Amino acid sequence: GCFFGCKNLQAINIPKDSYLEVVGSLCFGRCNKLESISFPKSLKEFRGYLEKEPVNGKVKVDGGTFLECKNLRSVFIPEDCKLEYLPMFCLEECYNLVEITLPSSLKVLGEWCFKDCSSLTNIMLPEGTEVLGTCCFADCKALENINLPSTLREIGGQSFHRCKLKGNLVIPEGIETLRWACFANCEFLESISLPSTLREIESYCFSNCHKLQGKLVVPEGVERLGDGSFASTSITSISLPNTIREIGDECFKDCTTLVENQNGKLVFPERIERLGNRSFKGCHSLKNIELPNALREIGDQCFMWCDIRSLDFTKCKNLRSIGASAFSSCQDITDILIPEGVEKV
Repeated sequence: GCFFGCKNLQAINIPKDSYLEVVGSLCFGRCNKLESISFPKSLKEFRGYLEKEPVNGKVKVDGGTFLECKNLRSVFIPEDCKLEYLPMFCLEECYNLVEITLPSSLKVLGEWCFKDCSSLTNIMLPEGTEVLGTCCFADCKALENINLPSTLREIGGQSFHRCKLKGNLVIPEGIETLRWACFANCEFLESISLPSTLREIESYCFSNCHKLQGKLVVPEGVERLGDGSFASTSITSISLPNTIREIGDECFKDCTTLVENQNGKLVFPERIERLGNRSFKGCHSLKNIELPNALREIGDQCFMWCDIRSLDFTKCKNLRSIGASAFSSCQDITDILIPEGVEKV
């Protein structure tokens, strides 16, 4: 932390023809009056210190290069320097940051890298970027625009939690997992395009994206939708792949505009074995459903407060459990035939 805590440092001049290659961990942390800084093209590393997690043995690089520089407004990193990663906490709580240029060599943005940069409205990630760490842009509440490069392979949990992302979000091909809550509470996001490489959507990925609307297309290969992954969105229909086996707890809870997807019914793919607790609770516009043959369990309060008019269990030869209040307050149901084999109602 060479200049760590120099609270009256306002400016620093690093000559463009300097041979500076390494900036140490916490070097400018808590320099609360520092407003801007430019680096020479000789730059290769924002250094951190290695921290090995006791449970899984993963190595993290803690950096905090500009941690809590609350008045820092601009950072210039030359496009042609050799910097490959921004370490953990690199610019966390730089509340007034509005501009940063990133080099083409960049591959990794560490965990909490830009967290709470609440004045940042847009950022250009260079092609070649592969990893966005956990909480990378979390609580960047002014962030409206970001490009996700085609080289991206990992988007960490809560990466864009509570951002102001708008319009259509295209997740690039190559992404296999969307981590927990990675786009949760992005209240202005309107539509998403998911890649064919996707295999897993973890819990609360898009929960509380209130303006997320239209048809949700989940690609073939996805086997499970995580708990609460699309809860409290405005999607109107869903297309689920034949590979899917489970819809997690509260997955589509309070999706009040969700209606049928084909032939006047919400038709579930044949391989689904479990519909989680409260997974469609409060979907007030949902009237007709067609349940699959493989279904074994309907969770507690699964369709509570829906507007379901009829229930057809005739295909559900494997059904064993219908949870407590699964169809509670579905006031227009007139006939129900419980199939043989059901052990719990």
